[in-house]
Amino acid sequence: MPSSVNSSRTWRVCLPVACLLAGACDSASSTPALEPKLSVLQTEVFAKSCTNSACHGEGTGAGNLSLKDKATSFANLVGKESGEIDDAGKPLNRVEPGKPDKSVLWIVLDHPFGKAKGGMPPGARLDQYKIDAVKAWIADGAKNN
Repeated sequence: MPSSVNSSRTWRVCLPVACLLAGACDSASSTPALEPKLSVLQTEVFAKSCTNSACHGEGTGAGNLSLKDKATSFANLVGKESGEIDDAGKPLNRVEPGKPDKSVLWIVLDHPFGKAKGGMPPGARLDQYKIDAVKAWIADGAKNN
C-alpha cells in the first residue's frame, strides 16, 4: 500500500480521537466560573439578579438592603447584622469575612431559611457557579475588590 494511502488512514483514525479528546477538554473548561471579586459579583450577580425595583435596587431595598452599586453593596453587606440568628441565638451578619457558613448572603443563596426561606432571588435559584463565586469571595475575606 502506498504510504500516502496509509497516512490518510492514520489521519482518519487519529482525527476523531483527537476531536474526542479536545471535546473532553472543552467540556471541562466550558463550565462557567466567576472570579470571586466584588466587582465581578456586582456586575454578574447583584446587578443581574438582585437589584430590580422590588428587591435590592434603588433606595433602601427589601430588608433594608440595597445592592445598587459596588460601594453600596460592600457597605451594606460586609460586617452588617442581618436580623437573622444562628442556632445558638447569636446574630448573623449579612457577610462575615472568611466565614461563608456564618454569612446570611451565602446561606440564603445556597440553603434558604428564615425570612428568605423561599430562596434568593425569589422564584429562581442562581446558577451554582454564581453561588460558588459568592462563597469563594466571602471565604477569601470579602474584600472590596
